[in-house]
This record gives sequence, C-alpha cells and structure tokens, in this order.
Amino acid sequence: MTKIKLSIVIPTVKYTKYLDKAISSCLNLKYVEPKIFVNINSSSKDFEQSSFWNDQRVQWRYINKTTSIMIESINDAVDNSDGNWLFILSDDDVLHHNFMKDVDFNNMTKQSIFLTRIDVIDVNDTIIRINKNYKKNIYNKDEAMKLFFNHEIHHHLSLMVFSRDLYEKIGKFTFSGYPNGYYNDTIFHGKAIANSDQVFTSKEVMFSRRESSFQGSSLYYFSKEINIYFKVIVDAFFKDENFKKEVLNRYGSKESFSRSEIQHRFDIDFYKFFYPIYNAGIKDKIKFIYSFLFFWDTGIIFKIRCLTYRIVIMYLRIKINKLIKWSN
Repeated sequence: MTKIKLSIVIPTVKYTKYLDKAISSCLNLKYVEPKIFVNINSSSKDFEQSSFWNDQRVQWRYINKTTSIMIESINDAVDNSDGNWLFILSDDDVLHHNFMKDVDFNNMTKQSIFLTRIDVIDVNDTIIRINKNYKKNIYNKDEAMKLFFNHEIHHHLSLMVFSRDLYEKIGKFTFSGYPNGYYNDTIFHGKAIANSDQVFTSKEVMFSRRESSFQGSSLYYFSKEINIYFKVIVDAFFKDENFKKEVLNRYGSKESFSRSEIQHRFDIDFYKFFYPIYNAGIKDKIKFIYSFLFFWDTGIIFKIRCLTYRIVIMYLRIKINKLIKWSN
C-alpha cells in the first residue's frame, strides 16, 4: 500500500516536554509518509533541547516574533511547507499510528476535507472523553454544515486534513480579535466546510487532544466587552460569502447566529469552570456567573434556563460524586 504524502505543520511558541511527544507521534504513522515542519514563533534557543533538534526528518523554522499570536506561526508554517495536503498539529497533542487509515485520496478533490475522530486526554495521557458525533464516513456539504452549526465538530486547531488550494481559497487563518486570535480554528473550519464539496470522517480515533488546567477560560469572558468580541468573531465568519449564505439560510440573520454562538460559548465555559481538570476557584466561578448574567447577550430565557437547570444539575453531580467517594 502506497503511503499518503502529507505535510504536518506544528506551530509553537514555548518549548515544553509535550512537543517531543507530538513530533514522535508523527514519526510512527502507519498510513502516512509525513514531512514534519516545526514553526517557532519566538527564538529557537529553548528548542535546541528537543530530542529532534538535529533529526533530519524534522524541518525547524523560527520567525523570531515577540508576540505570542499563533496565527502568524500557523500561516508561516503552512506557507513554508511543500505538501499539497496539510495537517496542523498542536504542539501538545499526539497522532495515533492509524492516522489517515482507509483514506482514499483518489476520491478526494481539492475541495474535499478529512475530519479526524479524536479523543481528549489529560496531562498524564489518560482518556477523558471521545468524540462520537460522526455517524457517517462521508458527508456532503449541507450535511457537514449541519454538523458544524449543531456543534458536533470538535473545534480544535488539529482537526482537519485539507488541501493547499482550499487553504488559499478561504483566506488562510485570520486574526479574529482580542486577545490572541482566539476562535481562529473554528472560523477556519466553518469557512473550509462552507467551501467544500465532500467531508470525509475517520471511522476510528486517530488523534488525541490534550487538556490541562492552563487551558481554562480566557479573561475576556469576565469582561463587559464580551459582546463586542463576539461581533468581531461573527464579522470574521461573514467575510466568506459561502459561509454567510449558509448562516442566513439556517438562522435568518447575522444577529441570530451571533446569539447562538455566544450561548454555545457559555455552555463550554460553564463546563470548564465546573470540571475538576481546570481547577477554577470559587471566586472565578462567581465572577464568571456575574459576567454571564449582566453582560453576555444570550437572551433572558436562556439565562433563566441556565440558572434553574445547569447550576442545579452541576450541584447535584458534585453531591453525588461526594457520596460515591464517601461510600468507597
């Protein structure tokens, strides 16, 4: 079987022990012939301690920026790789040896996308949860957009294999506002799917995303400027005419789509604040709920439902967990 040739780009800012795990995972792939490009958005000095610094299978590049904006590193890494098919790997995540198994690139066009089925791991490589949302192996664009709008796609930088042509067509990764281009992966995914012809998904888990306590909620979720931030995000989505058309067909207006996105963001960050891995203190929880009640433009009905349902359910879960621990 001929292995698929694929450029795997790894944008990074600060050296950590997880980077070597990420690189190592790329070198053990059974179905892919990888070309690995590590793009450093800072000085290269700290990265010389990597076990792969002098490895000929890895191409290192640094742009020596003082900013930590990852978009610059992502686009520079892609621009300086040489593959027609690309995958962006976050510097603390890992690929499984079966990555790209059963993928027939002969059936894929330059507008086709491959979505990886993932699991989520903690700092000790223990599996926390698995994405089970993909029910089919091939989706047409309308079906894939439904997945996107229903939030059934695990938005993360390392998610999709895409062609260089599609990357150029939709305008690369773009800065999406305060503080560091957050949401740029979700915006890229939405625009890519809106400009696709078919979306292929993996049958098996092929990739592990790592979550840790430092990935907790960003400070702007406590800010009264939160709605301005989401306006920037939605404006970035709407710069793509195909995505804009899909939104208006489904939601009817830009404002309805924006409210849906901010409601979903609350769901995600409520989970973060009340899930043990993020270790959020009681003060942060109170600040977050206060910000949500007084500043987030989610609609009053949504807020009432959250107060009477989500918080009560979370409280009961905590009580049940304590009872389980006590009984053991």
